[in-house]
Amino acid sequence: TVISRGANRAPGGTGLDADITMQLTDNVLSATVFGVILDGGADFDGAATITLYAPDGDGDMDTATTTCSPGDHGYFSFNGVPLGIRSVKITGPATIGPMQVTVDKPFYKIPTELTDINP
Repeated sequence: TVISRGANRAPGGTGLDADITMQLTDNVLSATVFGVILDGGADFDGAATITLYAPDGDGDMDTATTTCSPGDHGYFSFNGVPLGIRSVKITGPATIGPMQVTVDKPFYKIPTELTDINP
């Protein structure tokens, strides 16, 4: 919930002094994070494990893991990722990362220059 106290900066009020309250929904607090693993600029066609790290709000780290298999063309995704600075690690025939990304929109694509296992 975001609350603006109005021009008088105090609770309550009318006109320009009126409070404005806005409830943020999940779709503005979290994102789908996705990417494509590349191999020398072409889609990767092997197996890899992708791990996403994010703070849990209690001083620890949450991790989410997904895999891509041959036939996925290197595509992977995570749903419900909280917005903010996150890190991603790709493990397969080569290890990339952890690389830092800033998830700042509802559908965030990890830049492909970060996901090429054979640049």
